[in-house]
Amino acid sequence: MKRVWERLRLYCKTLHPVGLAFALVFFTWSMSPSLLPRAWYLQGVATGISLAMGYGVGVTVAWMIRKCGVEPQWSDRTKKIGWRILLVAAVILVPTFLVLGSWWQQIVRDLVEAPRTNQANYLLVLMISLGIWFILLEAGRGLRFTTNKLTAVALRFVPLEAAKVGSLIVIFALGIFIVNGALYNGLIAFANWSFSGADHETPDGIEQPMIAERSGSPMSAEAWDSLGQEGRTFMGSGPTAAEISALTGREAKQPIRVYAGRESSDSINGVAQRVVDELERTGGFDRGTLAVVTTTGRGWVNEDVASAFEYVEGGDTAIASMQYSFLPSPLAFIADRETPMIAGPRAVQRGLRQVDRLAR
Repeated sequence: MKRVWERLRLYCKTLHPVGLAFALVFFTWSMSPSLLPRAWYLQGVATGISLAMGYGVGVTVAWMIRKCGVEPQWSDRTKKIGWRILLVAAVILVPTFLVLGSWWQQIVRDLVEAPRTNQANYLLVLMISLGIWFILLEAGRGLRFTTNKLTAVALRFVPLEAAKVGSLIVIFALGIFIVNGALYNGLIAFANWSFSGADHETPDGIEQPMIAERSGSPMSAEAWDSLGQEGRTFMGSGPTAAEISALTGREAKQPIRVYAGRESSDSINGVAQRVVDELERTGGFDRGTLAVVTTTGRGWVNEDVASAFEYVEGGDTAIASMQYSFLPSPLAFIADRETPMIAGPRAVQRGLRQVDRLAR
């Protein structure tokens, strides 16, 4: 244990105090409230990136000040006092803003009527953010080391300034290649694996429907387990014909909801065709109003909007939707910008073809 602490102490000595001070400020900013609630793991990623950015800004500011000829010669006593002040500030601000950040996120969740999360998860935010900050910091140091080595090699053939510029260009090109290639593909594959596992969970209170008008029911060709977490939530929710009649005072039909999960087919076209098949099975094309809903990344459908639509139309409705990704919308947008744009239109186009065929 003593060796671990000794290594940690030696590593901390390699860190720049101005960079750490800026990183602490960026940490507090990253915990500020957001317009929409953030998942704790995404908060950890955002905070880790913020720490790295803050540290980089602080080190850059210190470097620019030195370049301007300002190089204060602090005594050892003054340095110790500075480090102690920074340590006390971190001990106070880090736990304070972890608690505040968790509290602010719960308030945002209440405002948008999203389910609350376990506040203890915010302890993991600190661990994730420090891990990401360490990785980014060491990556930056690695790039600086590589740049210096390339510059030293290039000095044998070209002047100093040309060597520096050439090294930067090589490192920049190599960085783009790595980020857009192996690293990018690896991160996306890991994210898909991670979120596809969560997609097999079913929220509390959601049960498999037992009526023919729902996908995932025993009468449906779409297996309940294949719908994904959000698909199961959508199919297991919504008003019944009796509930609509009780509110409107008029006779109502049982609303139709059909859905296909991403696991149901290898292609988006295949998923869209399964939605159309479900519409045909349930008689959705014979309803007074047919709505095709484009979901978010993981397949979420706004239940309030869907239920309101069914109440207004007296249940003479059919709602069709499909899941096109396992990833949340921000990650899905980064990973694949084409699929979200074609998922909705593909379902609509296939639905219109079927309507046209039936009309003939």
